[in-house]
Amino acid sequence: MRKNKALIFILIVMVSIASAQKVKKTNVFTEGETPFSSNMSSELDVNEYIDSTKISPATYDRLKKIKVLVEKESFQQIFDELEAVPKKEMDENPMIYALKALAAMNVKNYPAATTALEQAIANVKDDALNSGLYNMLGYVDMQGDYRISAVQNFKFSHKLDPGNVAPIVMLGAVSMENGNTDDAISYYEKAVKLVPPSNSVWNNLGFLYQGKGRHTEAIAIFDKTIIAIPDKAAFSFNNRAYSKLQIGQAKEALADVERSIEIYPENPYAFRNRALIYIAMSKTDLACADLKKAQALGFEQKFGTEVKELISKYCLKNTK
Repeated sequence: MRKNKALIFILIVMVSIASAQKVKKTNVFTEGETPFSSNMSSELDVNEYIDSTKISPATYDRLKKIKVLVEKESFQQIFDELEAVPKKEMDENPMIYALKALAAMNVKNYPAATTALEQAIANVKDDALNSGLYNMLGYVDMQGDYRISAVQNFKFSHKLDPGNVAPIVMLGAVSMENGNTDDAISYYEKAVKLVPPSNSVWNNLGFLYQGKGRHTEAIAIFDKTIIAIPDKAAFSFNNRAYSKLQIGQAKEALADVERSIEIYPENPYAFRNRALIYIAMSKTDLACADLKKAQALGFEQKFGTEVKELISKYCLKNTK
């Protein structure tokens, strides 16, 4: 079994699972997003993490079938297929337990996921692999609202492999859910040292800085993500615009938000931000036009009543 490839697979899937993490929406996130975003990896090569000399031909064929099912995201079928694998073969290839846990997690069968992860951990002897497994177990605990157990598992995951960014990010997420923004920032500051600016962790740290009014630091983050994540530059331009406005750079903020709208004109938050800039510039008519555009693009359904309140404050009086 080639353990490094196994670890890569587990971490890739963990990032995708983390994107579904239930995190309360707060004003920290200027895009109104949860602090995780990543594409689901459908790559799965059973030869990369299964020792084929320790499984039967029937199990090997089953695992090849699962590769196709992963691409189709047919997770219940994956779980059912893995239920048929003999325990002895799974004990000798504990990453099969990990696959079973992932399938269970994706269909929200968390008790089954917990059992599979505990069985995997009991049979895996590699610290780096177990780091990924404990991180997954912490995520499962979060779904049952077992916060203390989740934090313990995330911390043990980090202890086993300090270079694994996933548990650090998850500890930051738990801190945010508990309203401990300073702790969340501390975790994310550790996380960004382990990943390039192309990773969404950087944007998340920028959001957190904004929530604490640390706009100069937020701008420095978004400077890097704009260069490193060109396909997501619209959001970084928009977020940088908001921070520039907060430190009195309205003209520079306007240039950023207009670039954001040029790249992604369907984002209601960008029009909300440009409206705030126009208000700061005493250009109320332009602000009102943008507020109405944000409203038309569904701002209220996605982010709340702020735009409606701004229209009432700045725009309705203009019609009297």
